[in-house]
Amino acid sequence: MLWPSESLWDRLIKSTGGIWAQQLGDGEQVFVCKFTRSMLKHVKQGCKVELLVATIQVTNGPIRMLGAVVHDDITHPITVFGPTVRKNELDALAKILDEGRVKIYFFDDACVQTLEATARFSPMHLSVEVESSEEIEREVNTEALDLFQDLVEDWETGTALEKFRADLEIEDMESMKVSILGGHYVLGAGNEGDELEHAAELLLDGILPYPSIRNPLRTEKDAKELCDVLGFGPKFTYHIVVQAKVDGIFAAGPERLPEKRWAKIRKNITKAIHQGTGAVRSLRRGVEITAAVLPEPVKVIAAGRIHVVILLSEMYSLVDWVSVAEEMVQASAEGIFVQAMDMGQFQRLVSACLIAGPDAAPRLLDKNLEMRWQAMQASGNALVLGRVKWPSG
Repeated sequence: MLWPSESLWDRLIKSTGGIWAQQLGDGEQVFVCKFTRSMLKHVKQGCKVELLVATIQVTNGPIRMLGAVVHDDITHPITVFGPTVRKNELDALAKILDEGRVKIYFFDDACVQTLEATARFSPMHLSVEVESSEEIEREVNTEALDLFQDLVEDWETGTALEKFRADLEIEDMESMKVSILGGHYVLGAGNEGDELEHAAELLLDGILPYPSIRNPLRTEKDAKELCDVLGFGPKFTYHIVVQAKVDGIFAAGPERLPEKRWAKIRKNITKAIHQGTGAVRSLRRGVEITAAVLPEPVKVIAAGRIHVVILLSEMYSLVDWVSVAEEMVQASAEGIFVQAMDMGQFQRLVSACLIAGPDAAPRLLDKNLEMRWQAMQASGNALVLGRVKWPSG
């Protein structure tokens, strides 16, 4: 277990992903990674992981960049990276690269520790000198990140003062118990869909005034499932219908072609929209449901607002989010808001609302979900990435 320093925690919270070299209090040099849960599952599955190191020239001088690539398939390698500009991190990185072996602490997109591992790689001996300064740290962000992104996209011929690329041979991997607002799960320990549903249930229970219901069943003759998770706003002024759809990472074999994967993801999104709007129709007319947590069947009538959340493994960039947005807007109506997000986005949204306190948080969740839907409608793109504005002090 790693307890991040204040500065490292600040990076984890504010970044969408990254890899950083750190020196611990006992003198050990380690990597700290922030990956999406989908990336972490691919790491655990054994997909190829590469380490990228480059020294690039920016306006204020040379800068060291550190990155990691997770190859889930040949058309969708996922890269996280960032500048190494602080002296302690530069020293830690140099020692790690010389040794060719490092312990890695993995955090997920909700900033909780998920995996620990040791990795070996071909040693890299840096030759270009770089300096650490507050001025470089302030100015580095846009220019350095853009240059390194260009290099990643054309590594063989891209320009850099020096560049290294090596496979990470990951060993001694250990899954850690992930806590999420009072509950926990272990990455990949069970069915992916169940894991995602459980996480959604725990999140809603942490903010809404009434317990949410997982896998409610209609009491009609066919006893079909109403939705994956059903949440209730204050005084039932709104309801949240969650439909969880996973990419099936652990079930996917190497023979699955990338184009089939994206087609399957897109098809699952459409299926989830139809299931969510079907649940809305049932709730509008009044539906009797039963569930394992209910002592007897109850009738639920949703006369207020309804948020349909399509909860995904990850918001993959190669999905046609423009057509998804069009489909979701068409499925929405007055007081009905259909949208998609992954667990990282969902948890950040809930966590941001909780800052307002237990009384205001449920009302704020309703408002923020509507604002997020409006952003999708206005942009015509369902890939809406919300950010929390954290106090600077």
